[in-house]
Amino acid sequence: TGGNVTLEAGGLGGAQDGRLYMATSSTFTAIGTEAHSIGGGFTASSSATISAANSTFTFTATSSNKLINAQVPVTFYNLTFSGTSGGWNLQNAATTTVSNTFAMTAGTLSGTGNVAISSGALSGNGTITMTGGTVQIASTGNLGSNTEWQFNKLTLGAGSVGATTKTGTATTTILGVLRVNTSHTLNAGSGGWELAGGGTPFIVNGTFDVDTAPFYYTSNSATNVEDATYDYLVLAPSAAGSPTYTIQPGSSLAASALTIGDGTNPVTVTADASDPAVDF
Repeated sequence: TGGNVTLEAGGLGGAQDGRLYMATSSTFTAIGTEAHSIGGGFTASSSATISAANSTFTFTATSSNKLINAQVPVTFYNLTFSGTSGGWNLQNAATTTVSNTFAMTAGTLSGTGNVAISSGALSGNGTITMTGGTVQIASTGNLGSNTEWQFNKLTLGAGSVGATTKTGTATTTILGVLRVNTSHTLNAGSGGWELAGGGTPFIVNGTFDVDTAPFYYTSNSATNVEDATYDYLVLAPSAAGSPTYTIQPGSSLAASALTIGDGTNPVTVTADASDPAVDF
């Protein structure tokens, strides 16, 4: 049996309109490459499960405030957000896993939930403005957009060999930590990267290839600057705080061009403690 399921948005704009609600211990079983459309939000209660096969779930709402809330880990194969002017708030208590491709085609995804992409890309020209949680791309795939994206924490790799290649021209902002795990490569592309978190906002345990991407450290609190080779490096807090930026120990810090400060918010940059080689 089986077949594609379509839930139209309809209604008066309430939270339940077009929503896929999975009650406690319920199961949604997809078959093959079925395509399922959800015009509203999504709720998965305790012990609910999705058997995704090679299906695609597409969220198509064209209005905002659609809640995505799974109390249990949920796995999709392909996941797409495509509703023009749609807005989805990911508040999952458990991790949402996408086995293949995550397409942010249109609309805005926000929230504090965790997302893990097992094998595939995260791309599209919709908007991502996550304020909490961690997004992880575990294997090889593209990341990027011509629309500015924001993540709370972004982790690349899961211990096996892989590479994330940044596509698109827009700046990607990381509020917390950008982490490149062992055996993984970040090809940073040409669009900017803003590291807005204090502490140590950029951790490279794998390989970092900057390409031509500018990197901006913008925290107004004490920040450690990853010892790496950059193209254009900007060390400039975005607000008052007079922080100290400390270059981390390593073989060398290099950049084709360096800007310190924005002319308004003071910053001190030091390499005294680690004494790395510096090449500009």
